[in-house]
Amino acid sequence: MWLSWVLAQIRKAQTMKYPHLEGKRILILSGHTHVSTGTTGFYHPSKRLYTSEAILNLDIAYQAMRILELDGVRCELGHGNFTRRATLAERFDPDAIISFHAQANAQTATRGFEIWYPGDDDLSPVLALRIAEHMGLTGIVPRVPAVKNMEVDDNAGTWKDDHDGLFETCRVRPCVIVEAGFVSNEEDWKVLRNTEGQRMVAAAAIRGLNAFF
Repeated sequence: MWLSWVLAQIRKAQTMKYPHLEGKRILILSGHTHVSTGTTGFYHPSKRLYTSEAILNLDIAYQAMRILELDGVRCELGHGNFTRRATLAERFDPDAIISFHAQANAQTATRGFEIWYPGDDDLSPVLALRIAEHMGLTGIVPRVPAVKNMEVDDNAGTWKDDHDGLFETCRVRPCVIVEAGFVSNEEDWKVLRNTEGQRMVAAAAIRGLNAFF
């Protein structure tokens, strides 16, 4: 009986695409809500409006959830205000949290992904680094630096109400925010605007998560 169980576990590990996530609980969050929709994408040079950041974030988060579910990993998808996300985190008790976001800039040449971490623990920066290593394979280039500490790098307080709000209300660590790219940049938008690109971003984050564990 014991040998049969061991062999079954070995076969399961061999068939899992992300074996290090076996037995883990992963909380995937979608940044912003229908009330606070985040930035709005536009496509240079016409600047024609496409979609709100909240919709894009939810699309990427959904792809991440589907990837985890197909591999048999326990996961939850959270969407809503900080209180709702914190309540979900407390109830689900995850081993890690990844929150998906995107950016925009009036300077349409500005592009690239960033991974933010709270700066109050030793695990989150390591997870951020692992995800950044895999995000480079999506076709979206890294910002410099690509991995950012909320307590050090947010000098102007740009992300105080958004990123810091998540880190302060959701106390689970590791916890990172994936700024997947700039919807205002032509090259980033080519990746982010379609399902295939969104799946690539989600898969990169999950590969980084698997490498972390």
